[in-house]
Amino acid sequence: VLDRVEAHESMCGVALLGVVCALLALARAQCNVDETNMECWARTGKQPTGFTPKLWDASSMDIGCAQYFWDTGASPDIASYMLGHTFQGSILFVADGVVMETVLELMIGNISMLTTLNSQVTTFEKIMNTTGNVGQTYWPVIHKFMNFKLYTSAAVKGSGDSVKIDYEVAGNALVDRALLDEIRVISGTSLVIGRNWYRIANVADVFTLWFAMERVA
Repeated sequence: VLDRVEAHESMCGVALLGVVCALLALARAQCNVDETNMECWARTGKQPTGFTPKLWDASSMDIGCAQYFWDTGASPDIASYMLGHTFQGSILFVADGVVMETVLELMIGNISMLTTLNSQVTTFEKIMNTTGNVGQTYWPVIHKFMNFKLYTSAAVKGSGDSVKIDYEVAGNALVDRALLDEIRVISGTSLVIGRNWYRIANVADVFTLWFAMERVA
């Protein structure tokens, strides 16, 4: 009898925890009356009627929303959406770890500036050629260009596919060739959500950061 009572109590505890989690998720999905449209979108991922988020709004999003937008996003068509266009971007969240810090130090040149979220360091531009599925990423703070190629393939991690911005091309420094961006369009917006990976000896893909972009030309 005691075993049955303990089992019942355990089941009740699990059920109660499930209810609490469901209520917390529901609360997170609702916009507070005192929030601006941007605050609501950045916190919940819900897009208020008549609100069109821009790149500066994306810089305020919660990290949980970055993952939500990735999971609900879609791969853009390279030919119609990307080629011949310019995208401005911004780093949103940087992963922890020695590998990440080393990669960004080599790529950007000043990790200490990045950790202060200096806007000059966290912003960049991607310029797509009109043909050839190629382009360049430009880091203005260090006047650095990196060549890339574009293609669509399975996501590095998780389900679905994504457009890859692959830096393993001629003209790039060896350390830059291990970099790989993957992007999806955030549903209902003109924004792109992206993840950056660093490939180590073609054996491991190390996540380094989230970024967002907006097509500006």
